[in-house]
Amino acid sequence: IYKNTNPKFIGGFDNTFRYKGFELNALLTFQTGFYLYYGSFAGLKDQRYWNNTVDVLERWTKPGDITETPRLVNGDNISNGSSYPLDVNVFKGDFLKLRSLTLSYNLPRTITERAKISSARFYISGNNLAILTDYPGPDPETSSNGNGTTNQGVDRNQVANGRTITVGLNIGF
Repeated sequence: IYKNTNPKFIGGFDNTFRYKGFELNALLTFQTGFYLYYGSFAGLKDQRYWNNTVDVLERWTKPGDITETPRLVNGDNISNGSSYPLDVNVFKGDFLKLRSLTLSYNLPRTITERAKISSARFYISGNNLAILTDYPGPDPETSSNGNGTTNQGVDRNQVANGRTITVGLNIGF
């Protein structure tokens, strides 16, 4: 155990703004006070025969070197944190996410009555549109170990939550 992987604060803000027939709904969510082990980053610094980041060129080579990248060791299983988690691969996971945003237009009753319908609403909606975080990985909300309270906090080759855009029409009869 090195750092807390459970967020201290989880929350969100949801609001709908209306003007004439237009509606704008925004949902922002946040988590703060937790850390993640960025295993993908650790793998890029791995000293074995893998694809590496250019950071390995700054590795320790002789006494007196000051660097965060360990020395090159053939068959090494320590530099990537598989044997022993390294603190240089742990990052704060705090984030603010634009979880959803919907812009819609409701047709006026004068038009819907002529069309013999009770309502019509055009909309465009998006999910996971933006995230503000200092976490270097794709999304601090994902975990390759799952999101349970006893197994979260590791991001190893995990993809971010999917971004979706939906365009639609709701008609009421």
